[in-house]
Amino acid sequence: MIYKLQSKKGIAGIYIVIGGLFLLAIGAVIGSMFSSGMKNQPEVIVSVSPTATPTSIPEEESMGSIEGELIYPSEGIPADVGVCAELLENTNIKTCVQQTKDKKYKTGVGFKIDVTPGVYYVYATKEQQRAYYNQFVICGLKYECKDRTKIPVIVKAGAVSEAMPHDWYDTTTPTPSPKIMLKPTIKLPISN
Repeated sequence: MIYKLQSKKGIAGIYIVIGGLFLLAIGAVIGSMFSSGMKNQPEVIVSVSPTATPTSIPEEESMGSIEGELIYPSEGIPADVGVCAELLENTNIKTCVQQTKDKKYKTGVGFKIDVTPGVYYVYATKEQQRAYYNQFVICGLKYECKDRTKIPVIVKAGAVSEAMPHDWYDTTTPTPSPKIMLKPTIKLPISN
C-alpha cells in the first residue's frame, strides 16, 4: 500500500514537470514570434495632432547629434583640433567635424556632430594624437585614475548626446588623424 501511494505521487510529479516544460515551450515560441516581428521595426516616435496624418519623417529627425566642449593641455585650443565619432560596430566608419567657437561652451570652443542613430566612440584629434571620451575623463583627469576604457555614446534619432573627448594624456597608442571635413559624412562599406 505504501508503495502504491509513493508511486502515484511520483507520477503526479512527472506530470507537473512535463506540464511546466510544455508551458515554457509555448511561452518561448510565442515570445520568439513576437520579438522576431518587432526586431526589424525601427523605433519611431512621432508627435501627431488629432487631425494630422504623418506621411514621412523629415531627414533631420532621423539623425541624432553628439555635442560637447573641447579642452587642450595648453593656454588655448589650437584651431586644427577637430572631433570624430567612430561607429562602435565598425570603427572604420567615422564622421569628423571642425571645432565650433561658441560662448555656450565653458572654454568657448566645442563641437556638434550629426550622425545616424547608433553607438559611437568620440575623440578629439590634432595631428597624430587622439583624445578619447573615456573613463579617465569621468574620473576627473587625475593622475591616480588609471582606467582609459572608451565610453560608448548612444545616439538616438532627434536627440543630442553629450561627450567630452578630453583625454589628451593617453599617449600609449598614438594613431593617425583622419582628414577633417567641413561637413559630417559617413562612408558606408560596400558589400556584394
